[in-house]
Amino acid sequence: MLAAIIVSVATSWYLVGLTWVVDLVVYPAFSLVGPGEWQRYHQSHRRSITFAVGPVWLVQAVAIAAWVFSGSSLTEPWAIATGCLAAAAVGVTIVKAVPAHDALAERFDPPMFRRLLFWHRVRSLTWTVCAIVAAIGLAEAASG
Repeated sequence: MLAAIIVSVATSWYLVGLTWVVDLVVYPAFSLVGPGEWQRYHQSHRRSITFAVGPVWLVQAVAIAAWVFSGSSLTEPWAIATGCLAAAAVGVTIVKAVPAHDALAERFDPPMFRRLLFWHRVRSLTWTVCAIVAAIGLAEAASG
C-alpha cells in the first residue's frame, strides 16, 4: 500500500509541475506564434503534451486504484479524495480543454484561447489540491 501512495503522490506532484509550467510558460507563448506557423506549432504542442501527460495519468490511475482498494481504513478517505480530484482534473481536460484545443487547431482565436486558459487554471488548481491531499494521505500512512 505504501508504494501505491508514494506513486500517487509522485505522479500528482509531477502533474502539478507540468500544468503550472504550461500555464505560466507554454500558453503565454501561444500568442507569439504567427498565423503562418500556428497550425504546425499547435499540432506539435498537442502531440508533445499528450506524450508528457498520458502515461503519467495511467500510472496515477493505477496507483490511486491500488491505494483505494488496499483496505486501509486510516488512509481510505485520502485515497478516495485523491482519486476524485484526479478524475475531476482529467474530466476537465477531456470535456473542456480538448474541445478548446480542437477549436484552436485551425487558427489562434483569442476568445477561445481565454476559455482554454480558464479551464486550464481550473485543472491546475484541481491537480494542486489533489497533490496536497495525496501528500496528507502519505503523511497519515507514515505516521499510522
